[in-house]
Amino acid sequence: MRRSSVMWIWVVAVALTLFVGGVLLPERYDITRRLVLSRTPEAVWFALTDSAAVRRWRTDLIDLQRLEDRNGHPAWREIRDDGVGVVVESAAWDPPVHLLLLRTPERQPAPTEWEYIIERAPEGVALTLVERGRITNPVRRFVVQFLAGSRGDLDRQLAGLAAYFEEPPRID
Repeated sequence: MRRSSVMWIWVVAVALTLFVGGVLLPERYDITRRLVLSRTPEAVWFALTDSAAVRRWRTDLIDLQRLEDRNGHPAWREIRDDGVGVVVESAAWDPPVHLLLLRTPERQPAPTEWEYIIERAPEGVALTLVERGRITNPVRRFVVQFLAGSRGDLDRQLAGLAAYFEEPPRID
């Protein structure tokens, strides 16, 4: 009986830590990652916006499906290798320097923003990718912040883009 009591105390303590820790974290977040490529802004823009090019460097994609425009912006559905569909709307389009995508996974109500900023750099191009979003569940906030890591998707995307250009992923 004593062992089960101690186990329940640990379970409750872990659950409370996850919940209280998550409540103390802000709901809104933004993550910024940067990739340096020895390419032109136009080449990077093409890789980000041409559906055939995207299929080559996004190794997590199974399919891209064009949808009707949303709010007057191009939209499409990405089907990832984990089976999750993500509806993507191109909310801002300023070639070849700025792209803002609203990404809404089909099982989540709120979109995240992925903002691509392309700037000339001494090495060629500095591509900054900023993800902005909101996590309402406090336990999920805690897990993402401290256990699961929050930069993984962005780093995978940037590493895939670097591989597309046959360059090492210089990400910071």
